[in-house]
Amino acid sequence: MLSQVDALPFLNADHPLLAHALLAGRNPAQVFQAMFADHLKQALPLQKTTFEPTMVNNEDENKEVEQPISNDPALTPVPTDPDKEASFFKRTLLAIKSFLGSPIFWKNVGGIIVASLLLFGLTLFLLGRYTHHGSSYVVEDYIDMNFDDAKRKARGKTLRAVVIDSIFLIGEAPNIVKDQDPKPGSKVKKRRTIYMWVTGGQAPEILLPNLAGKDDFETYRRELERRNVRLIIKERKFDRKLQENTLLGFYYRGDKISTEMVNDGFKVVEGSTLEAIVSQ
Repeated sequence: MLSQVDALPFLNADHPLLAHALLAGRNPAQVFQAMFADHLKQALPLQKTTFEPTMVNNEDENKEVEQPISNDPALTPVPTDPDKEASFFKRTLLAIKSFLGSPIFWKNVGGIIVASLLLFGLTLFLLGRYTHHGSSYVVEDYIDMNFDDAKRKARGKTLRAVVIDSIFLIGEAPNIVKDQDPKPGSKVKKRRTIYMWVTGGQAPEILLPNLAGKDDFETYRRELERRNVRLIIKERKFDRKLQENTLLGFYYRGDKISTEMVNDGFKVVEGSTLEAIVSQ
């Protein structure tokens, strides 16, 4: 009986001989035959059994044999990943596309939108409460009212009234509102401040101008008129050396004032009356 014996029954992909042969670019079968050819030709103990190698062709012993394909994953060439060979820009676009398409991204976006709307609504609510949005008052006319009365009336509208300046006006009683800001009819919020200008209780003092070159009654009267001081003739005295209506002196609140006192600097209250002594 003739039997064929596989010359490589104990070799597998993990055998060092096969691995070294593959790394050297040689056919493992030829390497095996070259090493064990003499032993394989010896008679086997089986009766009527001859050995005939089936993996190696003796005529093609020195001929290069095509390297067999191994099923070992460690020796199998790794396929090239197209994504790794793509450009950096393409990989970036793919990563962005993958990120934008992920459910966690849209979940986070939805959470941000909801949180932003809640924060915006809360801000509008608190701002409206702070500025009293929607609740406004029409400013009344407080002009020519006593400041104390105007202040009480403004307080009734939850407004504040303060004096920003005082102005002395001849013939006007003190503490009278003469102007206001905001103007009457304006719409303001709660607790808005109304600024008021009132008449002063005490008139300021005015320095009388020097008589040099202005000792004529009419000339000096016009000068005092610009300073809100009234000048009238109280007394006339004969003087042959001076022209008529030349100022010789004054009376102020019953006291006689000389021209020298005026030239040295004399003050009178704004709005008061100065009585003159003139030549005749």
